[in-house]
Amino acid sequence: MNKLVLFLLVGLTLTINRAEAQNRVPYKLFNDFETGELYGWETYPYAQDIAFDALYYARKTPTYKNSKYALARPFKAHDTNELYQGFTKRLNLYTSADTRIKAAIYFQSDRNPESLELSLGTFDGKRYMHTITKPLANTWLELDLPISVFNLNGQALTPNEHIQVITIKGSYPIVNYLFTYTILMDDFQINGERDRSFTASEPVSTNFEMFETTILNKHFFYGDNINLRVAPEGNIALKQVKGTLVDSKGIIVKDNVSLKQNGSEWETGPVYKLNSKDVRGQWEFRVKAQDENGGDLSQSFRFLVPGNKISEHPRLFFSADELKTRLANEKSPVAKRILDHALEEKNFMKVNVDAIKEGVDRTAENLVGGPYARNSVGYNAYAEWNNPNGALGKVIEEGSFHYAFTGDKAAGEQAKKALLKLASFTKWNSDWMLERKFWTYYPVGYTIKPVAYGYDMLYDLLTEQERALVRNAIMEKGIKLFQRDMVEMNRMPSNQTNHIAVLVAGFGMAATAIYGDDPSNPYLEPYLSGIITKAKTFIDRTYYEDGSYGEPKSGYMNMATKDIVEMLAAIERNFGVDYTTTTNLPNYYKYPLQASASNGLLQDFGDGGGPQGIGVAFGPQVHAQWLVNRTKNPFLYHYVKPYWESGKGGFLGYLWYRDDITPSKREILPTSKVFSAQGMVMRSGWDEPATIITSRVGPNSNHYHYDQGSFQIITNGEALLTDPGVGYLGYYANLDYLGYNVNSIAHNVLLVDHDPESQAPAHYDNGIKALTDWPRMTHTFIGKNADALESDLATVYKDKLEKYTRTLLYTKTGPIFLFDQIKSKSSKGHVYDWLFHAPANDGNLSSITYKDRRMQIQRPNARLTMDVISPDIANSRIRDRFSNKTYSESFLSLETRQDLVSTNFFAVLLPEAKPSTGVYVSPATTRIDAPGWIGAKIVHGNGSDLGFFKTDHTGTTTAGDFTTDASRFTASFDKAGKFVKAYFEGSSFAGQSISVKALKPLTGTIAIDENNTEIEVETDDSNSLTVFASQKPGRVQLNGKATSAWSYNQESKSITVKVPAGKTQLWIGTAK
Repeated sequence: MNKLVLFLLVGLTLTINRAEAQNRVPYKLFNDFETGELYGWETYPYAQDIAFDALYYARKTPTYKNSKYALARPFKAHDTNELYQGFTKRLNLYTSADTRIKAAIYFQSDRNPESLELSLGTFDGKRYMHTITKPLANTWLELDLPISVFNLNGQALTPNEHIQVITIKGSYPIVNYLFTYTILMDDFQINGERDRSFTASEPVSTNFEMFETTILNKHFFYGDNINLRVAPEGNIALKQVKGTLVDSKGIIVKDNVSLKQNGSEWETGPVYKLNSKDVRGQWEFRVKAQDENGGDLSQSFRFLVPGNKISEHPRLFFSADELKTRLANEKSPVAKRILDHALEEKNFMKVNVDAIKEGVDRTAENLVGGPYARNSVGYNAYAEWNNPNGALGKVIEEGSFHYAFTGDKAAGEQAKKALLKLASFTKWNSDWMLERKFWTYYPVGYTIKPVAYGYDMLYDLLTEQERALVRNAIMEKGIKLFQRDMVEMNRMPSNQTNHIAVLVAGFGMAATAIYGDDPSNPYLEPYLSGIITKAKTFIDRTYYEDGSYGEPKSGYMNMATKDIVEMLAAIERNFGVDYTTTTNLPNYYKYPLQASASNGLLQDFGDGGGPQGIGVAFGPQVHAQWLVNRTKNPFLYHYVKPYWESGKGGFLGYLWYRDDITPSKREILPTSKVFSAQGMVMRSGWDEPATIITSRVGPNSNHYHYDQGSFQIITNGEALLTDPGVGYLGYYANLDYLGYNVNSIAHNVLLVDHDPESQAPAHYDNGIKALTDWPRMTHTFIGKNADALESDLATVYKDKLEKYTRTLLYTKTGPIFLFDQIKSKSSKGHVYDWLFHAPANDGNLSSITYKDRRMQIQRPNARLTMDVISPDIANSRIRDRFSNKTYSESFLSLETRQDLVSTNFFAVLLPEAKPSTGVYVSPATTRIDAPGWIGAKIVHGNGSDLGFFKTDHTGTTTAGDFTTDASRFTASFDKAGKFVKAYFEGSSFAGQSISVKALKPLTGTIAIDENNTEIEVETDDSNSLTVFASQKPGRVQLNGKATSAWSYNQESKSITVKVPAGKTQLWIGTAK
């Protein structure tokens, strides 16, 4: 190399390194857990319920060197199989040459673990691993590891990598099912560097380190000049400092603001004077500086711009004048009916508030328990303690609204008495939580919300001393504890749980209610911004644009959304913070809308499931009513409108009522839809007898089960193939919950080696780039005439399977073809079980039978027939799990022979609505073999269908009457045997007087009748289709519009059409 070039490169490298060093500071994270708190650590693998894992907290024994606490993750074994346990934490640091990872680890066990695995994951998705084999149990293992021992594909971790996460996992290949295994950690330490930051001194700033967010402890109002004084960390010399002011909509208000140096600080002077034309909400001032070596450093400061100063009460949803004007000018008979109905509820006046005493708290050691537990069942300990809070809260809420709407002094005084009593209680959280240093718990959100109502709407009935009493209760029993627990400690750091929604809703309402009333902290910071930050993180992590949601879609999603929208309404009205129209929360309804039957039945997964399914009703949902009001959602309005017209909706329904929307029915939507974080919903139509197939594929999340690849079926409003949910009594009161309901055996999945826990939990989709191991949908197709889903599921099968794909091909007018392909990583192979669950019929009668390779699920209004084509079934077994009507179910297990290295499972499933005659036609299924193919034909009451799957790509291109290069296809025929339609994946498909050829592979369907051909295709790139047509078409339509961009070849009797990339609908008609 030229010496001058080498010199320049070395000089440039040194300059860059100096700039990097200049703009980073040494950093050391040290967690000794001496306060008994979690410090942002969560379990790894992630807990089944990250909001309440009864076995995860800091313990007093054993500890390292007799310290006060060590972080502990006990895990109760359920079977003699693998067990994994550990911890993970988000980080934000750069490795340096002297970076070391230190910790003390203890395995409390009856045996040594097989391994202790540590990993460091980067912000760009790389994951470096280090494994310690056979660490000793029952003694403290002292770790002191340089980064060089962490490897990725043989490459060691080097300095200057940006680390986002650490995981620590102990593994056992087999455990004793009677034992509880515990991993403990103490004195964790990692050092390195982090980006140099700015701090603000005027106004003072607060850094929410675990959220990587910095806020100002001051708010700016209309007429105020925005200004800022900041200082760089470490008092380094800077060449220049510039700033950019950005409003809540992301629009730059003022750019290139020069900050002037004043000693060690830099000042903006007056940047911008707010006026009434400015948007309200959370603004941002972005500081960017350059040091003397040309290196950049930056910092953003967020702050609230409420608009006008907030001083009046009530304020949460309305002012006194706004409500007075609304009531005086109300013309809608529907709105009047809603309000009249709400005002009729006066049971709160009958409550003897004086007789309600603070509950006795017996929860210290037993918040929940089994069906016969002394505290949780005998004393009903938590309810006994918390019920007084709820009873007083109900009086406060109802009385406050009555007083605000009518001025009824008696109602106000009744509510006031309840408010002051609840505020005087010694605590609002249970001993179980407090003793484990969990400073808040979701029921506190339910307790504090009515306190917010009362303080706000009863304000003029309270003396200043009483107001101070309530404010103090809100702060000391609520908001300060929330700040420590949920913001400073960032407990539940994945932030994907309905508990957070309930908490931020209650605390956000309370903070809004008392805002500005305490002269010692008029801006209520950093508490208000802490609540808002936690709320926004939850929304961003949990709601998806396509309608996916990071928990079960029934009770958990509704519980979260109905509470949080009240906070959203309040903070938007008072502070201009709009998290309704600027987030994915308004899309919550899309999954239940798509997946529910006409009678409202929805089959959920995880803790939200249940053998009989659950009911969905949008009309009564508070969140649906808010979104109708705020976003004019026409689909939700279709359900909310009749609910309102019946006079229901309560006070919020009245406030949010509107009638200027044209409702839309879901029937205008495509019948099927892919949900990126959930799976796919396939349905035959929107009518009552329709079949609905829901599948579970994607990231793990809160309250999910280990059910990847499972699918459920509803036909004619009747659950056929199903999921047991939480089981009778639910959660921990159901002693089978953790060993059965949560695990793979309770779902319609594959088991390996009879292991009921065959699947390990996948990663969460929580923003950590290096932890994204979860099953993927590798191929999907949504069409008018067919749906298809292929999923890669191998990643959750504990490293035992080299390949496992599950394919569902649905003809939409007849059968579902199920095809699994499995290959073991071990040359010894495995035994495999396929499981199928069905709800019990009335009287705890099993609905499922199996004989001669045919399973039938017989329900009052529908039937499912499944014929197993392959493999040979060595053993079959039906197991009944009967309890009560809601949770009784049975499941069929189909077992292969032993030691299979690879196998395929191929079955034909025919769901049918009960005929009007009550008599079903028995389907007939025949296996069809061709070189390199496996197929089946099913003849049923509506005709017949073929399904073929390629098993050997060296085989023939002919299967049945068709010639194709497709990897799989279906073909459907009417009762007379005439071809109706086909689905295929490939570039050519021909037979039965049809022919489709493409220049490039695609997925598509072709359907014909006497005069027309209808084709749907999905292609990655622009493509060209050549379709057989016995005569020149009279007209051709592309995506619903007439097109002339086609040609006809009389000699080959074919039409050629160019199609764009993506989804295309092609219609070819013989007549003009």
